[in-house]
Amino acid sequence: MKRISFLCLLLTILISKNFAQNKLPSSSFITFNGYSNTITEKFKKNEPVTVAFLGGSITNMEGWRGLVSGYLSKTFPQTKFRFINAGIPSLGSLPHAFRLQRDVLDSGKIDLLFIESAVNDHVNKTAEQTQRRALEGIIRHTLNKNPKTDIVMMAFADEDKNDDFNKGKIPTEVKVHSDLAEYYLCLLLILL
Repeated sequence: MKRISFLCLLLTILISKNFAQNKLPSSSFITFNGYSNTITEKFKKNEPVTVAFLGGSITNMEGWRGLVSGYLSKTFPQTKFRFINAGIPSLGSLPHAFRLQRDVLDSGKIDLLFIESAVNDHVNKTAEQTQRRALEGIIRHTLNKNPKTDIVMMAFADEDKNDDFNKGKIPTEVKVHSDLAEYYLCLLLILL
């Protein structure tokens, strides 16, 4: 059963400007996949929450990550947040898989993990099978450490992906994210 959580609402609000500009419905870009929504329970109980952001330069810079962190802190002032910025420019899914333990999981229990690699996987010409294996390894390793971790897979667009979308084609990196998000019941966001 698909459940719309606070987090989904948050992300819809944060990216609504792009949807409004493009006049595209958010349902085209947000897939819930039976998302577990366990983080919402922590908010209700005022329990501490650890949010990790694993990605490249889009994650590392003060942009969407800062907006999400700020919104969570402002919306839930009673919640003690710990935010982990594991963004390193130019890295895609394969190096993320090798640094996940050190840069994210060694920090303790992760309640919410954002994964972003689609742009660098495209730029770095990472083979589709390598992307699948790396991202699946990240998801499985994270869930092995904490089966209640909520995972959001982010597929940011770039000019090449937009060209594919305009031709009615789903870009390889987006397809990989989509397939794994569906299989592991992660939330998928495609951001233009």
